Order: sequence, then C-alpha cells, then structure tokens
Amino acid sequence: MDSQQTFQTSSSETAVERRYPWAGLWLIIGIILAGGMALCVWASVNGAISEDTLILITAGMGFIYLLGFIFRPGRLSRNGWVALILLAVVMRMCWFFVPVSSGDDHCRYLWDGAVTANGINPYKYSPKDIADGKVDNPTLKKLADSDLSTLEDINHPQLRTIYPPASQGAFALAHWITPFDLTGWRIILLCFDALAALAVLALLRATGKEASLLAFYLLNPLLVTETYGGCHLDMLTASMLVIFALAIVKNRPVWATLALAMAVGTKLWPVILLPFLVRALWGRWRKMALSAAVFILLLSAMALPFALAFGDESNSGLLTYSRIWSGRAGAYLVLGRLGWWVRSLLSLSLDGHYVGRGLMMLTILPAVAVLSLRRRLDKVTLPERLALVSLLLMLLCPVLWPWYFVAVIPLAAASRPRLGLLLWTALLPLCYLEFEWWQLTLLVHVPLWALLAYEQIRDYLARRANRETNNV
Repeated sequence: MDSQQTFQTSSSETAVERRYPWAGLWLIIGIILAGGMALCVWASVNGAISEDTLILITAGMGFIYLLGFIFRPGRLSRNGWVALILLAVVMRMCWFFVPVSSGDDHCRYLWDGAVTANGINPYKYSPKDIADGKVDNPTLKKLADSDLSTLEDINHPQLRTIYPPASQGAFALAHWITPFDLTGWRIILLCFDALAALAVLALLRATGKEASLLAFYLLNPLLVTETYGGCHLDMLTASMLVIFALAIVKNRPVWATLALAMAVGTKLWPVILLPFLVRALWGRWRKMALSAAVFILLLSAMALPFALAFGDESNSGLLTYSRIWSGRAGAYLVLGRLGWWVRSLLSLSLDGHYVGRGLMMLTILPAVAVLSLRRRLDKVTLPERLALVSLLLMLLCPVLWPWYFVAVIPLAAASRPRLGLLLWTALLPLCYLEFEWWQLTLLVHVPLWALLAYEQIRDYLARRANRETNNV
C-alpha cells in the first residue's frame, strides 16, 4: 500500500479545522483550573478540607475543562500563547514540591531507580526479602540503610517489580538527579510532559488542525494531578505514543518503530497498537523489514533483564498482576465471570482468571483489526484511532486507575476534539471514592460507553449520508 495513499486526508473530513472565536474564554477556563489546582495543593498540604471533598473538586475541574468542547479555542495571539503556557506551568508547579497526593507507587519507582542505578537487576529480588535481610548483597544493604522508609513503604513488598526496562531506565535517571527524592522523578516527568506537548503541537500542525487545540492537552487537570500529584509513570507511555503517531504521519517508520518499542518498554500494553505500524508500512517491504528488525532488536534487548520478572510465580509481580489483579473494573466484571463459567463448562485446567483475560483480548483484538486494517486510515484519523483503541483496552481491562488514562490524553488532544475521548477527565477521579462496584460502573463506565456508541453511530450515519450524496 502506498504511503501517500494511506495518509491522504479523507473526503469526509477537512484538514483545516474551523476557527472558533472563543480563545479568551478558554484562557478564563485555564485561570479557573490553575486556581482550583492551587486550592487543591494548599488544602492537601494543610489538611483544610476532607479527602473526599478534594476528589469532588478534582472532578469539578474536569467538568470545567470539558466546557472546552462548547467554547473551543480559536487562533491564539502571541500573548494568548504566553498566557496558555504560563497557566500550564502554574498548574504543574503547584504540585512540584509537595508530598504525593494519592497512592504509593512512587516508593517502588524510587527503590527500583536506586537498584538499577547501582547496576543491579531490579527484577531479581523482592523488597521484602531485602528488608528482612535475606539477600546477601552489600550494595542493596547499603541502599536499604540509606533510606529504609522508602523500602518499607513499597506496596506489595513481597512481589518483585513489574515495571519494564525502559521505565527502569527513567527511574535510574531520576535517582542520579536526586537520590530517593521525588524532585528528580518529577523533573523526569516534566521532561516527558514537555516532549509530549511538542509532539501534540507538531501533530496538530501536520494534520491541518488549529494549533490552539494544544490547550486540550496543556490544561487537562487529570493529567496534571496524576502525573505531578500522584507521580505516576504513565506520562512516559503517553509521550512515546504521541511521538509514534507523529512519526507515522511524517512518514518516519524507524522513528515510529523506536517510539512504539519504547512505549512497550514503559508499559507492555501498547504492543496492541503494532497493527497501525504494519498498516502504514504495508507494501513498502524494505522499510517494513527494517522496522521489524529494529523492533525485534529493541524488545529483545529489553527482554534480557526483564526475563527475571517471570521466574518464581510466588513472588513475580508481573505474573501476579496478569493473573489475579483486579480493581475498578467495568466490562471486565462480565468477562471475568464469563471466564469462570467457560472454564467450568469446558472442564478446563486453565485458571479462570486467564480465561477471562483471554476473552478480553478476543474482544479487543477484532476492534484493533477493524480500526487499523479495515477502515480507511489517514493522517487526520490516525491519532483518534490510536486513542480509541487505547481507551477500549482500559474499558475492558480488569484493573483501572485514573492515572492509566494519562496515556490517552495526548492522542485525544491531537485528534478532532471529541468529548468521548476526554470524558474520563471528569469521571475517573470518582474512582477514589468508596463506591460499590455497581455505583462505580454507573458513574464512570456506562456514561463513556454510551457516549462512544453515540459518536460511532453518528459518524457512521454521516459517512453513509456522504456516500449517498456523492452517488447522487
């Protein structure tokens, strides 16, 4: 398939977005969001309001952000761009020197970074074994003695680390900047955040969209709170995925391959996006062979240390996560139960958890095939398709936490502005509240499923009407 033909702008979608006269109102939205972010930081540090109230404020900021779909930004002046960037910086810097707002994943990052930076394979030992003195390694003992609180605060310390090698490299770099301190890690996140923002801007320009739509990325409150407040690593994956999309649009297959491999090296799930790369290279067999060689070489190099992440199932974080981990799930509640029923019906020796996860993949893979291989794909729709596949995986997976969605936000911001792709900005903070599973499903999952279905049906009817008009 010819690359020029692959990424032509479709007749149903113009490459130049209409101009919206609401740039000033979008800056007002940004001021409100920056003020709300500062309030959340101040309240969390001083304990001025309850944690549940903070969660509701965060959700409220998400709904204010979604007003951008009514008042979409128009062409920004130079002063407008300066104001937008300053607001984005203020939103991020609010969190930069305060304790983590949610979760304790950062303790594992800091410990893994210290271990990796000292030349030790982080997949070899569990934190509990090291804390209990069961590991005879003077370097690890020295690290444990230098910051025992980080080691003792790691969640699930009996399990070896789950994070792939590219993430470990980022953890190690953060340790070299500031050992056992979140400032270094936040600096790394800020660098990847800036990289993602530049890639979104380049992708908007490459696809003929208004550059000011970058506001959908820069001012996203969930991205800011989960990246800088929660210090979660998903920003690494997010930046690699949007660079992957940009490289395909720019016809840079090797760069696209590198970006996708690094995305898989930060979190494993982006491997499902590989068919998009295959589609872009189809018919150009030399470039496909080169990209395949680069992809296999990089993943093989990362697989060498990562092989130890498997090993003994009793303390393997990766195997434990892939088999039984669950939480805040939506559609997987049905798939999981169906998996146990299929196991019983067919008298399978395979664990029912694996059957449920297999059913999840059998559900998502046809969607990937349709969106990447069967439907017409062009440079305008590519970021949207990538975002939609990533979002569908999260809707179907057995574990969902708000920070997972960070990986979707840059791709969604670089797409046509679609409410369905960014609705979770306002809804996912509700996962932190103590809801029953059915309440969480109704509040967080069902609205997104309904909106995505509506948008897909609307697009289908529009395409059908367009074809009928052309035939006439």
